[in-house]
Amino acid sequence: MSITSPDDRLSIYNPVVATTDFAAQFPIFDNADLGVQVDGVDGVDFTVSATYTDGVSNDATVVFSPGITGEVVVYGKRDPRRSNTIPVSGPIPARDLNLAFDTLEIEMQERKREMDGAIRAPVGETGYSLGSGLANGDTLMIQGKQLVKGANAADITNAQASATAAAGSATAAATSASAAAGSATAAATSAAATAWRVFADVATATAATIPSTATYIAIASYSPVPRFYKRFVADPGGDRFQSADGAWWQGLPLPGTSLDFANPVARAGNVTFVTGDLDQVHLWTIGAGTTYTGTLMDPDTCIGRILHVAVSPASRGLLALACVDPIGLFVTGDLVLWAGESMTLIARAGRWEIIGGRCIPCALMATCPGLNVTVASATVSLTTQWVTSQGGDINPGAEWAINGSGQIIVPRKGFYQSFFDVGISWAVVPTYAYASCDSVAGLQSFWGTGTGHGSGANAIMHASDAAPYTKGKLFAPKVTAQAGNSVGIDRQTLGAPLFKLIETPQW
Repeated sequence: MSITSPDDRLSIYNPVVATTDFAAQFPIFDNADLGVQVDGVDGVDFTVSATYTDGVSNDATVVFSPGITGEVVVYGKRDPRRSNTIPVSGPIPARDLNLAFDTLEIEMQERKREMDGAIRAPVGETGYSLGSGLANGDTLMIQGKQLVKGANAADITNAQASATAAAGSATAAATSASAAAGSATAAATSAAATAWRVFADVATATAATIPSTATYIAIASYSPVPRFYKRFVADPGGDRFQSADGAWWQGLPLPGTSLDFANPVARAGNVTFVTGDLDQVHLWTIGAGTTYTGTLMDPDTCIGRILHVAVSPASRGLLALACVDPIGLFVTGDLVLWAGESMTLIARAGRWEIIGGRCIPCALMATCPGLNVTVASATVSLTTQWVTSQGGDINPGAEWAINGSGQIIVPRKGFYQSFFDVGISWAVVPTYAYASCDSVAGLQSFWGTGTGHGSGANAIMHASDAAPYTKGKLFAPKVTAQAGNSVGIDRQTLGAPLFKLIETPQW
């Protein structure tokens, strides 16, 4: 026998009547090479029936007595070891070479199966390392490429103390006190579920009473990443331990996080995500002038799970994302996606981390046409009547940077560069004139009789700025002049003022 094709060394059955025999549909080299899970729990009450030829069995069967029902997974679990020894000299039988190579191959196939179920960084990226100083009850937070210490049991104590104080203050109003106490209990329970997530080592976890709300815990002493354990009511066998509260914990990979981009879930409305939506691609088609909202679940309830959200290139609306916790550096109300954009998110403790996707930065170029405007020892703000012909497939964000009143508006929170070009003319030269992208206090472009520009009949002023802005901030480009005669913004001869707003890529 020679192993020449990929194999995950799994045989899965779902008997609905009591069944005793389950064939391993792959070769083994020793009865100890087989393991069984029944409904996700390691089975121990079974025997292995197999016949071996030249050290290999192709008819191994797992036998239960009495028979069982449910999901039965027969899997290979060979510990790496030599099956035979090649002589130092003399002829080497092909049988011995095949046996040696076949045992190596199945051990590598089983290791690949286990690695495929592990948490991995995207291809080409370095995974997260675990910070030092973690203690019993700490949560994890992301800091650069490290998972570092977050909130601990003290946070729970503070939450419980606050709840007690709230209940005491509400004594005069019994109904309100009851409601406040209920809210406080829920908050304390939620805090407890978050705080008891990471333990320094197995000994610490064994001695701990772990809240029943915790489905998974992590042991920090494993390197380079924590080892995750899943809760079981009964002894699951294998790599496991029992905590002080009686729960059993078995070392298992977290749920898989693969994404099927070829078969996205079509969306065309508001969506509140649920557990069944995780590890899927969600693609919105949104009509002109429409904004839909995708509300993410609390990331603390689904750590390690992935979501991919996207807006189709043909859309002409917006997708707003909302969550009780931050999404990257955004909070609810900050973040929208427009046509052609997408975002891949992974749930971490206390936030959704942005780990991929496509950002198409807003790049607006707008003009403000019309009649000339007089600037007589005063400040003129060009707040409305801005127009643009941009938008569509090439620059979809531009159409969201001008509102229905012709005002220039920041479409989503971020860091932007702004540029303002305006033509000024006069009959008698002013003492000075200056322009700014938004604020008189922020002097950005200056012209005057003492600047060496001479006293021509006109000047083109250029102003620029770069700063972080919140979503919805309105720009008011300004021109100020002092003295002179017939000083004004000359849109008829020198052309309409020009404003550009460029977003820095955010993910």
